[in-house]
This record gives sequence, structure tokens and C-alpha cells, in this order.
Amino acid sequence: SKLDILDPQKSSHKNQIIVSIIFTLNGKDDDRFDRSKWQILKKFASEVICEEFKEMQIKSTKNVYRKMTLDYFNKNGGVSVPFKNLCAEFEDIPENDGDWFADLPQNEQIYQGFELDYSVGCEHYITGAQVRCEICNEFFGCRRCHDDLIDHHRFPRKETCQIKCNFCGFKQQFNLKCESCKEILGNQTCDICRYIQYFTLDARPLYHCDKCDCCNVGVKELSVHCDGCNCCMNKKYFDSHKCQRVGDCVVCLADLSETKYVWLRLECGHQIHESCYDQLIENGNFKCPVCRKYLPVNDDRKNLLKATKKLYQTLFILKDHVDHFIQAKCDECGQIFPAQFHSSHLYFCQKCKLFNCSENFEKNVSKDEFYQYMKQVRPDYIPLQPTESQIQKYLLQCVGQEKNSDEVLSTVLGITNIDFGSENGLQTYPKFFNKYDFNSIEEFMTKFNEYLTQAK
Repeated sequence: SKLDILDPQKSSHKNQIIVSIIFTLNGKDDDRFDRSKWQILKKFASEVICEEFKEMQIKSTKNVYRKMTLDYFNKNGGVSVPFKNLCAEFEDIPENDGDWFADLPQNEQIYQGFELDYSVGCEHYITGAQVRCEICNEFFGCRRCHDDLIDHHRFPRKETCQIKCNFCGFKQQFNLKCESCKEILGNQTCDICRYIQYFTLDARPLYHCDKCDCCNVGVKELSVHCDGCNCCMNKKYFDSHKCQRVGDCVVCLADLSETKYVWLRLECGHQIHESCYDQLIENGNFKCPVCRKYLPVNDDRKNLLKATKKLYQTLFILKDHVDHFIQAKCDECGQIFPAQFHSSHLYFCQKCKLFNCSENFEKNVSKDEFYQYMKQVRPDYIPLQPTESQIQKYLLQCVGQEKNSDEVLSTVLGITNIDFGSENGLQTYPKFFNKYDFNSIEEFMTKFNEYLTQAK
């Protein structure tokens, strides 16, 4: 698990990097976020911290991702095979959808965690060399460093022929090893693109695409160039994608045709940096910033919709909102329909099968209109109502005691001293259920007392 990077102790040109940690766990119930439990298999530098995305990048190092089954990892080469290739090949197997880990013990999975470290280079790449611009005859950390500083021309990357060692300062022709101090300057280069980087194949396998006229990060065998989009993409998504030229990120507005960072094409066609996308998802913002259509893509789309459906079935309409009806508009298809106001602001479009709607409080909707709609459309998901029977049923389901209903309900009444069907009960229980999860009477008692304390 030794980290293979350029030694920052030997150079004054240091940069901060993100290191990927590939690990498994010993215990079947171990917490993957508990670093003391990690059984580390390999480490490799995966990205460089840059000023523009620094806050998001550092925050992202707290994440831990499930990547594949331990069995697949071991049977397909394990630590001896570039990790990026293994991940791409595992994801390319049709049956490995977003739920592959659902019934798998924690110690039968491979995970990817992160930590911060230092290496040599600029804020874009790990590299032991600076490159010279043949127009202004100055050396820069990389072509991107040049273009960030110089406005009147772009770095002529194909014409570059001289580099300067980041260890000893010796100027020389393009080389992966310094002619003077003999330090390794990089392990990846391209005779056409003229760059020098130091990343292992675990993180950054590169291939040159003549049609893109540049080098791309990815597995060449699993990628295909689209002439309509004028870029390469995973073969898995080629048949279903909609052609569109590369544009700007809908969050930071950077030109994605020039970015070194991974970007995504949303279902609506808009484009976004993966890091900007991750920040939106993490903040619970599931709408495209431009058109408000459903943001999540690929496995995120499936998993988040599944989680939202599950959440919705645990949320009650509050007593004060029972007779409050509004107009909801689906931001996906534009359909308008009557809805009962929900404090979660979740409304289900039966046509799109999505919870991606906006509220219109200006349009008055009657109770009869709402129930007529419910009768005609029969939506798949109906909100829980603050009734005595619904409250009791939900409570019993949570504690898994449907068979001992009388005893459980009696115990709960002894704890809360609030009748389920009373005005106070119809107000209090739904508010509590919407805020807290519990799986036992003991847990209910603890959290209910906490809820009452906070309510005061």
C-alpha cells in the first residue's frame, strides 16, 4: 500500500493532492467510515487540489464509495490490475446496477476512501517539469497554468519542445527523466499533446483520441467517440445519449471543452462538472439549475428516486394542512395537478413517476377537485393522513409489533400520555414521525422525550 508519487521533499514546487485509498473491512457489520477498520489494499494519487475547487475537493475526501464486490476484485487481478480499469469493467456488467451491494456483508465489498498529501507540480497536475510556451518564451507549471495567466494567446501545446526540471531547474528537451539530476519527472506523456504527468494507471489511464485532438482520461477499450458531440464517452451510454456539443458547466460556468476535470451530461442535456454535481446532490438540490428538470444521473437517479419514494411513505400530512390544497406543476413534463399541501414539498407526478414538482400557491384548488383527481388518476404514492388509525398503524410498523398491537399502543400511551385520536395527538404524533426514525419502543421513548424537550 506504499504511495507512488514524486517526492515533495526534493522540490520547492509542491502541490497538495488527493490520495485514493482502496480498502476492505474485516467485520461483516463494520462501519466503512471508521478509518481504524480499514484494511488497506492500495493507495494512489488521484487528483490535485486546485484553488477554484479547493473547498469542494477537500470536503469530498470525507466520502467513502462502494466500488465492487471483493470476489470480483480478487478474481480479476486485484491489486495487480489498474483500479480504474477494474471499476470500469465492473460497472459495464449489466447486472451490477446501483443495488449490487444491498444484501452483501460489509467485509465482502471493496471501498474507495481518501486522504490529503503532498507531491510535486502545479495546481493542475503532478509533474516534475515545467513547460515552455514557444510564443512568450516563459516556463509554466502546465498549459492550464499558462492560460489562467495569459489572456492574449493560448498555450501552443503541440509546439512545446523544452521543459525545466522542478527538482534542479535544469532546462532540457522533452524527457521523462532529468538529464542533470536524474530525477523522474513523469510516467505519462504524449508525443502529440506534449505534456508530462506522474499518475499511476490506477487513477488516470490516458489515451489519445485523434478526433478529440487531445488525450482523454479513461479506458480506451470501453470508450467511443461521438462525432455529433465531438467528444468521447462510455460505450455503455452511447446508444441512449442525445448528441450535444460540449458547452459550459451549469454551476460554475467554466468551459467544459477545456476542463481537465470529469464532467457529466444531465438527462435534460445540460452539462456540469462532476464536483459541481456532487455538491448539488450533497446539498439535497435535485433540480437542474437551468431548466429545473430532475438532476440525478445514472445510478444516482435510480437510488435517489428509490430513497425518496421510501421516505415519502413515512411522512404525514400535518393536521393544520389537511384542508390546504394547492396546484402542483411537474418540472419534468409540465403537467399541472391538484395536490394536498405537504410540509416536505414532495409531490408525485404519476406521468413521470418522479417527485420533481413545484408549488403554485396563487391558484385556488378545492377539496372536491383534489379528491376527483385522486379518484381518476390513482397515484402510486399517497401521503399519510393524520388520523388515529393511520398513526397507530404507522407506529406499529416502525416497532415491528403488529401482532401485539394492544400492548404496544398501551405502552406508548403510558409514555406520552397523549391519546392518539385527541386534537393534541393528531397534531403531535405526525410532527414527531416526520422528524424522527425509531425501530423499538425504547428508541421511541428516548426520541419522543427529546422531541418534547426541543418543542418547549
